[in-house]
Amino acid sequence: VVKGSVDFLGFLYVLGTIKVGVTIGKYVPQALLNKSRQSTVGWNVLNVILDLTGGVLSLIQLVGDCASMGDWSGLFGNPTKLFLSMITIFFDLVFLIQHYFLYADKDSYSQLPLEAQQQPSIEVKC
Repeated sequence: VVKGSVDFLGFLYVLGTIKVGVTIGKYVPQALLNKSRQSTVGWNVLNVILDLTGGVLSLIQLVGDCASMGDWSGLFGNPTKLFLSMITIFFDLVFLIQHYFLYADKDSYSQLPLEAQQQPSIEVKC
């Protein structure tokens, strides 16, 4: 085994870990914002459905590869793909529950509390 290739593989695992962290950092604030506003107004639920589809298909591919090779150690051999698909599925299900069940009655921007309706203003001075 060439030493440089092992270092490169370790570098790829570090990048994978960073990607998992960024993914969590992307989902957690949105879930908390939805909870604090008690609404999912402002984002498109179709993006969540597409994201969920991608996470499920990624997991199916990982399981299918392991099943076809008869070696289930590969399931944990690609931890980035496994964790990304599991995290994506989890948060997308949270978002769908928030959108369709918890906050379904708040489908209009005007039903949000006044402080949630206020848009940040950008003042340009010349």
